[in-house]
Amino acid sequence: MLKIRQLIKRVRACKTAEEERSVINKESAEIRNASKDINNPHKARDLCKAIYMQMMGYQTSFMQLSCINLLASKDFQEKRIAYSALSLVCDYSSQVLLLATASIKKDLENTESPESIALALNAIGDICTKDMCNELGITVANLLSSSNDANIKKKAACAATYIIRKCPELIDNYIDKVPNLLEDKTHSVCLTGINLALEIIRQKPEFISKIKKFHGMFVKYEK
Repeated sequence: MLKIRQLIKRVRACKTAEEERSVINKESAEIRNASKDINNPHKARDLCKAIYMQMMGYQTSFMQLSCINLLASKDFQEKRIAYSALSLVCDYSSQVLLLATASIKKDLENTESPESIALALNAIGDICTKDMCNELGITVANLLSSSNDANIKKKAACAATYIIRKCPELIDNYIDKVPNLLEDKTHSVCLTGINLALEIIRQKPEFISKIKKFHGMFVKYEK
């Protein structure tokens, strides 16, 4: 099989659409056959090629299971590729996407790897279904108060905003986390905290009275 650079080079060398389809179809068939082998050493490389094909407009749904399986990899580079592919080869209507929930939750709880937590939080904002939001909502809420990493808190606040947009009934898990975000010394964390508070009001106007308690934090500044 071709390496990703070789595939790109061949596609760019094609002079007609028919020639391009021939190259893609041939490589797709080889990737599909290789994906049946559980011991395939080139899963990440094949998934990279699938990402490229998807970006070119070709169907790559046959790589959904390979993507989900690679999420559980202990190799961070492979995991990063899998998360990148997740929003491309899977869609909201895909039942396969539900299989990713366990891996995402495991990464959210992996305190030894902030990078994995960040990838998982990004994925929530990209592809989480309503069922996945219900399953992961509390874990994300815990990160808002337990993490001392500004980048993680920022991404968790963005994920929380997405979750309550999908599932307004989960707002109770986040309303008490807003002050912790607004008191943070990192500007980006404060901004995402404000955005979360505004989204809570949009979804549930009856929470305005609770958000009003934090109005001083919205306008504070330091000399």
